[in-house]
Amino acid sequence: MNNNFNESKVSNRPTAKQLWKPHVGMLEMGVLGVTGLMPMNIKEGKGSTTDAYCIAKYGQKWVRTLTVIANLVPKWNEQYTWEVFDPCTVVIVGVYRCDSWSV
Repeated sequence: MNNNFNESKVSNRPTAKQLWKPHVGMLEMGVLGVTGLMPMNIKEGKGSTTDAYCIAKYGQKWVRTLTVIANLVPKWNEQYTWEVFDPCTVVIVGVYRCDSWSV
């Protein structure tokens, strides 16, 4: 089964537009890159690398960058925008390694 559900499109807003609260601003965030990653993949004769991606979450909405393969200094240069309804909402950003195994 192919599930194309994208959680980043989910909203906790009421379905009736007249009940929507106006947003108080916009949050614009750029994910440039990262340095200092630990090598996680050991390739025979090629040294150690990692396959990294970044996830950013703001409230209930989240985004994921593309995975940069075999690089300890990945660069994403991606930009994301969220509407701000509550200025006290926390932004969470994390860098992860891809655990995919090729067959």
